[in-house]
Amino acid sequence: FGLWGAVFAAATRAYPWPAMILLLRMTSVVVVGVFVLARGFDLRAFRDRRALALATAVGVLDTFANALFALGIGSGYASITATGSGAYPIIPAVLGVVALGERPAPNQYLGIVVLVCGLAALGALS
Repeated sequence: FGLWGAVFAAATRAYPWPAMILLLRMTSVVVVGVFVLARGFDLRAFRDRRALALATAVGVLDTFANALFALGIGSGYASITATGSGAYPIIPAVLGVVALGERPAPNQYLGIVVLVCGLAALGALS
């Protein structure tokens, strides 16, 4: 992830961020398409509207997250933006609790608290 963040930061500074997001999405489609074809996955699951809606939502939200990351890099320090993006595990953890009724272990709650405190400290110092 760190290497990708550095390359993406350099590319976003050299080219307009919408072009980088488009290139990222096109590359993802090609890589995933080749992988799906090579492995022979059955895509009939996407005939179900719920599965297709979920896959579409994941794609849209991932693209939105990458666009925000590119905007963050363009508007400030890449080091702070990349560090702040490290909070992404909190979102699936919270969704797991809310949507699926999962019960994280105490050390996972502690990890979330430490991460949020660290980001707050980073924001206060920058």
